[in-house]
Amino acid sequence: MAAGIVDLEALESVERARINRGDVFGPAVLPLDLSIATGDLAAPSGGSPVWLEGMSAGELNRRAVLATLLLLAGELRQAEEWILPALGAAEISELRHSDDFIFHGAPAMLFALQGDIERSEYHFRQIWRRREDVLPMYASAGVGFDIDFLILPYRTDSLDDRYRLAKVVDEIATSGVDMLGPGWSPRHQLCFLFHEDGNWSGVIQEAVSSDLRRGRAFFAQKIRGTDAAVALRQGRVGHFRTQLRHVFPNGPKTRLGDAHILPALLLQRDAATLAISDGDMQSAFDWLTMHDSWIQRSGIVPGRAEGQLGWARYRRATGDLHESREHAERAHKLASNPRQPLALIAADRFLGQLDVDQGKYDEAKRRLDASLELAERCEAPFEQALTLVVMAERAAKLGDAEESREFINRVREICEPLGAKPTLERVGEIEAMLPGARRSSEDHPFGLTGREVEVLRLVARGRTDAEAAEELFISPRTVSQHLRNAYNKIGVNNRAEATRVAVEQGIV
Repeated sequence: MAAGIVDLEALESVERARINRGDVFGPAVLPLDLSIATGDLAAPSGGSPVWLEGMSAGELNRRAVLATLLLLAGELRQAEEWILPALGAAEISELRHSDDFIFHGAPAMLFALQGDIERSEYHFRQIWRRREDVLPMYASAGVGFDIDFLILPYRTDSLDDRYRLAKVVDEIATSGVDMLGPGWSPRHQLCFLFHEDGNWSGVIQEAVSSDLRRGRAFFAQKIRGTDAAVALRQGRVGHFRTQLRHVFPNGPKTRLGDAHILPALLLQRDAATLAISDGDMQSAFDWLTMHDSWIQRSGIVPGRAEGQLGWARYRRATGDLHESREHAERAHKLASNPRQPLALIAADRFLGQLDVDQGKYDEAKRRLDASLELAERCEAPFEQALTLVVMAERAAKLGDAEESREFINRVREICEPLGAKPTLERVGEIEAMLPGARRSSEDHPFGLTGREVEVLRLVARGRTDAEAAEELFISPRTVSQHLRNAYNKIGVNNRAEATRVAVEQGIV
């Protein structure tokens, strides 16, 4: 595409005019496969050439299309070289409705990724200024870009904007317009929004109904990324790993440019979180290092704070609370300028968790209250639940069982409909520590908990730790821990002995 644009723009003006009569953008432009980083896609150097002054709408849009693909691949610097000179040459008022919609989309995304919110908002306003004339294909994509690049990272608590944009997609989806072939719905553009809104079933439905193997690669990866994130939060670890392999066939060695930047960064962080929970610190280190590298090479602003929080979790897991707090404070600072509400929610929550770990309960309350208040304003239910979990832990450690149970009940109200089993398991563990809590050990031999009995049953049936984890919607590391606890309680050292005892006691 880059070579073609250079050749076309080098033609005589009459020939350029003849070629530029047709439409230059359509579904066929979007690649089925990703291979963005295979060569030098730099634009002609030397600032804004004289010949740009006479560019047609078609020529401007060619640059915008290439810049858009580069932005989706995380190649911000190369995208900037293609689109910024054209900005100075464009007579915006003379562009047709479809032209200005395409043309303004690229700088809107570029400036959002660079953290320049005001300029991004200006260009996003331009692409919507003649909404009634915008073709459904453009409108649907524009909603996705607006939500993913601007609204969710920076304007999460702007609920009116979220509802307005989602309504546009709903109107297109119910109109019967064929977007990208059979099985593809305009609603796939809302996957990131569904994830934050708690509409996890909507994410799963898009993943099930869309032909991800034959669909456009960037769109397919967006669905895979959000579907994987939901799967991990529901404890479906095997499905998460499957989607992770689709997006990163080379694992942490996958190159920048071979994946859609936004779901890719989300998956890198989630992969690190899972590795930490499994005790695989080397894998966690590799994924977080990859995340740092992609952030640095691309120059993207969203994701920087979350990356620091990833390292904060890593350091907390290794017992280095001082270094963990350093990363978390850095994350909070990055999330504050430019303001990124979801990152702020997570940073305050993590700092509150560190305060609870260190017995600084007053400081923890201030952090956790700020996190919960912002999560409620953003109407982000799972973020609320995660903060309520830490609040329940704080109350439990202070001996306030009534307040802890109140928080636990609120977590269950949110997480049970979502199927967020790992989070429900965590609050169950907190509840078990409370005075007067009814423990399942009263109903099982040797003082086994209900979860330990479930693990023993599966082990006795020949399941591996990984297979048991998949069935119970927990991590293999958690299965191993429950198994070790069960061994200690029943006085055995291996699976065969545990199976024998389980049969004798009627557990199987």
